[in-house]
Amino acid sequence: MNRTLKQNSPGANREITRLQQQLFAEGVVSRKLLDAIPSPLLIINEKWHVVYANGAVAKLVGKSTTPRPGLRVGEAFHCIHYQQRNKGPLSYQSCHVCGVARLLARSLKGEPLSEACHLTCDLAGETTSLDLHVWATPLEFHGEQFSILTLLDISDRRKRKLLEHACFHDLLNTLTSIMGVLAVVKSEKMDDQAKLFNLLEQMTQDSINEINTLRLLDKAEQKQLEPQFSNLASDRFLVQLSEAYQKHPAAEGKTLQVDPKSANLTIETDYQLLRRIIGNMLINAFEATEPGGTVRLGCRDVGNGAQLWVHNSAAIPQNIRDQIFFRDVSDKGHNRGIGTYSIKLLSNLLGGQPHFQSSEEEGTTFSVWLPYKQSKPQGS
Repeated sequence: MNRTLKQNSPGANREITRLQQQLFAEGVVSRKLLDAIPSPLLIINEKWHVVYANGAVAKLVGKSTTPRPGLRVGEAFHCIHYQQRNKGPLSYQSCHVCGVARLLARSLKGEPLSEACHLTCDLAGETTSLDLHVWATPLEFHGEQFSILTLLDISDRRKRKLLEHACFHDLLNTLTSIMGVLAVVKSEKMDDQAKLFNLLEQMTQDSINEINTLRLLDKAEQKQLEPQFSNLASDRFLVQLSEAYQKHPAAEGKTLQVDPKSANLTIETDYQLLRRIIGNMLINAFEATEPGGTVRLGCRDVGNGAQLWVHNSAAIPQNIRDQIFFRDVSDKGHNRGIGTYSIKLLSNLLGGQPHFQSSEEEGTTFSVWLPYKQSKPQGS
């Protein structure tokens, strides 16, 4: 290849990419061999431009044609952070923790690597989570350095594993607590028998709720969940939540307060789904709060809708903030993070928008904005 073309001008970069693409695609046999590989495969040059993509890449991103040569990797996958790159620094911070970007950078320096990676993409106007196992293989060809990215879509496998782990984790905690109460009953050291049986009833109900949550999230991801909308009074809803979650195991030794300045608003929504959304926010807040600390819960009028919020005094680490609503992103360890992911998933079903703010000075507030009335389909 003509090495004098290696300049940083856009025109020169495009010409370099075009010539590199010909190296891999101009041969009928090599093109057919690459397209015959059932796994998505891309060849990336030192400028992080796509030189070649086989036909399986188009299927992965739901397109009828393969990404054209010259696209950046983020463009080829329709990554939401690449699309938002001009909206502020957060998109670039997310790129810094992106597994695909880290593998590609090291592969272009000659190091073969593989690991599981997560991408959040805009596919057909819909935010979609892709869980991939990525192999990045260095390639020196015609004096040029490239990286071959081979992808395996493990989204279904990862989703199932994560949902099952989250459900079994909480179920095990609840059942362990039930065994503890039964041990007290068996020893006949019962100062308040009615209280103990009420506690057992509540724990059993919690176990049923965990199983129902697993089913609900699976239906939501498969787009088979239909919300049941009705009018809800926010003040009564907050009181009910406060009474229920003050008894949650994560709330032990902590205080839950409903903000006395909360607005009393009427919202058309699905009670059960909203209860799960705010419930997840509360559990996250309790888990982040030290014994003796306080979690606050409230509602405010924001003009075009209602905003329900949960606050605690702890801050979320910066590397977690950048991808907080993605599946399997948590500061509580591996195989956690389903709570914040479900907040976004279920909020979208209600026509809502989840949001969070976190800093060392102000602590962390999770919230969801909801319209007062659900928009009606045309012709209804």
